[in-house]
Amino acid sequence: MKVGIEFKIPNNFGKYINDILNPIDITQYNWRVDWIEMYIKEDRDIKDHTIENLKEFNIPDYEIVEGRELERILNIDEYYIIFCGLQAFHDSLPVEVNTYSEYLNSDCTFCLTIDDCTNVILLCKDVDLLEQLSDNAMRSDFKNIEYILEDDPYSKRVAIP
Repeated sequence: MKVGIEFKIPNNFGKYINDILNPIDITQYNWRVDWIEMYIKEDRDIKDHTIENLKEFNIPDYEIVEGRELERILNIDEYYIIFCGLQAFHDSLPVEVNTYSEYLNSDCTFCLTIDDCTNVILLCKDVDLLEQLSDNAMRSDFKNIEYILEDDPYSKRVAIP
């Protein structure tokens, strides 16, 4: 059984969290932000950005964010993602989920993890939604898209934020 997908996003400025979550109405969820580090351009006129002319844009770790607030946050200018960990809860308050078994036994609907700027892992309990997310990743021209299978030992080691 398919439990998630993994793929690569470009190592560049963009709105990649928005792009990844495009099939989802993020306002319908409560979100647990376990860690996120991204940068926005402080001066849009500079063509070659270095860390010195970027502004760090962080949401506090372990913050619970309502969907409308997350939507507002993600609709800022383009950003450069270093890492990100988001967990979506539909009908309940977000709780701490650190392992695959905790994820399976929780009300967490899906988890999004981005690390090393480009590596994306998305776990999703809703098979139809997982298909939509996979189709969206293909339409977005993300690379190396692969399903994570339940019987794959790797799925038990997936990094949960």
